[in-house]
Amino acid sequence: MLRAGAFVIGLFAMLPTAALAADKIIPAAFRGIWAPTQADCLDSDHVNIMYIAIREFGFYEARSDPVDFQVETPLLDRMRIRTVLHGEGEKLPVLMDFELSPDRQALAWSGFGRDPKSKERYLRCPNDLRNLDR
Repeated sequence: MLRAGAFVIGLFAMLPTAALAADKIIPAAFRGIWAPTQADCLDSDHVNIMYIAIREFGFYEARSDPVDFQVETPLLDRMRIRTVLHGEGEKLPVLMDFELSPDRQALAWSGFGRDPKSKERYLRCPNDLRNLDR
C-alpha cells in the first residue's frame, strides 16, 4: 500500500512540469489560416487573414510573442491566450478568446482591445501555413 501511495505522489509531482509545457502549445484544432470571408483567403497580400500556429498567432501587421505567451483554459472548442502582440514598432499586451464552431470551420474571437463580449467570426481558409509568407 505504501508503494502505491508513493507512486501516486510521484505522478502528481510530475503534473506541474507537464502543465507548464502544455501552456505554450495551441491545440491543433485551432491552427491554420482564418479570414472573415473565403474571398479574403485568396488575397495574395494576406491583409485580412489571421494565422494560428503551434506557438503563435498573428495578423497582417502584428504577431504574438512566442516567449511571452500562455494558453489558458484550453478546451475542445475554446481557449484563451495571454500574450504580447508585436507590430509596427509597438508591443501590446492582449488577452484573446477563441471559440470554434462545432464543425471546426469557423472561429469566433475577441480581444485585441475590443469588447470581450463582442466576438468576430472568421472562416477557416483552405490554405495551410506553408503558403503564408511571414
